[in-house]
Amino acid sequence: MGKSHVRHFVAEGARVVFGDVLDGEGAYVAAKLGERCCRYTYLDVTSEADCAAAVALAADAFGKLDVLVNNAGVLLFARIAEMPLADFRRVLEVNAVGCWLGMKAVIGPTTKAGGGAIINISSTEGFTGAAGLSAYSASKFAIRGMTKAAAQELGHLGIRVNSVHPGGVLTRMVLDQANNGHDGDRYLGNLPLARFAEPAEISRLVAYLASDESSYGQAVVCAGDIGDWETGQRLIGAALDAYGGLDILVNNAGVLRDRMIFSMSADEWDLVLRVHLCGHFVTTRFATEHWRAASKQAGGPVYGRIVNTSSEAFLLGSSGQPNYAAAKGGIAALTVSTARGCARYGVRATAICARARTAMVAGIMSPPPDDGPDPIAPEHVTPLVTNLASPAAERINGEVFVVHGGVAAVLNPPSIRAVFHAGTPDGMWTLPAMHDALAAEFAGQSPDSPGFACTETMSLATETIGFD
Repeated sequence: MGKSHVRHFVAEGARVVFGDVLDGEGAYVAAKLGERCCRYTYLDVTSEADCAAAVALAADAFGKLDVLVNNAGVLLFARIAEMPLADFRRVLEVNAVGCWLGMKAVIGPTTKAGGGAIINISSTEGFTGAAGLSAYSASKFAIRGMTKAAAQELGHLGIRVNSVHPGGVLTRMVLDQANNGHDGDRYLGNLPLARFAEPAEISRLVAYLASDESSYGQAVVCAGDIGDWETGQRLIGAALDAYGGLDILVNNAGVLRDRMIFSMSADEWDLVLRVHLCGHFVTTRFATEHWRAASKQAGGPVYGRIVNTSSEAFLLGSSGQPNYAAAKGGIAALTVSTARGCARYGVRATAICARARTAMVAGIMSPPPDDGPDPIAPEHVTPLVTNLASPAAERINGEVFVVHGGVAAVLNPPSIRAVFHAGTPDGMWTLPAMHDALAAEFAGQSPDSPGFACTETMSLATETIGFD
């Protein structure tokens, strides 16, 4: 992953000094990128002298140092009862102590440069832990903790400190463990996207955190299963603890397990409903509880915005996504119910049905155009979400939008298509009366075209995400 970071930073115009204990590989990467923008140095991250030398090289070669990425790591599988103390210490020395030494070494030069950014690479194991990974988990928890401490210590110097917690990433370290017989399939089965990340996907986030675009952003990570009641409670609590208030909730968590209804397993149904619908509910439950209490205390409405993520799948009844379509229909109904029940407290709830080229749907979409803007790039959805979360959307409540590219549409609610009356002596329905009433209405309708489906949104653009 370190090689990916180096290449991505250079491609973005940065000048990079990087280190490793593998001199041959490091020198090769640096030579390919060119001395003008990249230098390699031998670096044992557990050595304070090596860290100081690498920092000095960066300042001497390129005039200043304003970004540090702590990426070094080792991974050893062993249960506590079987792990030698030396192995445990080695993992902590490289992963945790190496990170601490790197931060210590750059404080002076980065302060002199006028500030900058430190990005520490942790792991999802820094939140959860795992059997056989006591040393690795301990080191990644440590990185998470020291990142928070360093952010508090260095913020006044203009140095931002963040940690990144990837899940499974296709690195040599991970592949080596897979080759040693560790079960990757079971691990992948527990991931929402059911795949490993490519290193470049992590590098893009790291580069963003190092850039001026994140110069004032701040995030608090709260790990957990979004379908759990406790996770929703902790998420809202974390926001209130960190920032002293809550203004906006954007519910966006999602997962796919596509299959025809007659082939779908109970687990595939439950997972999608849990992540999408329960995930929206638990956060909304505790956010609205907070806003209601705040409104009662204030004696009037407060500021609260909820933007939920639905999908055109529920409008179309996507045949290969019965679980997804059901969940997204439920989200639209949850949105309207929340809007009705919480408007008096100042809460505005809306939903968007977005077409966007995300990792979740990459496998069922056409490739982006070779030139010009990508009509279904995710960034084209963000302006609507931002608007709906802003004071400008004060009068927008309980609405459902479709958005992608340069198009946005607001949907009408379902309407009555036809009304039937029994026409019997007592005015009540009988089976023959019902047959007669419905026969004329549906005589010319094809059963292959479901009647309760909104297909008008398909004409908004030619790009689709797999719908027929």
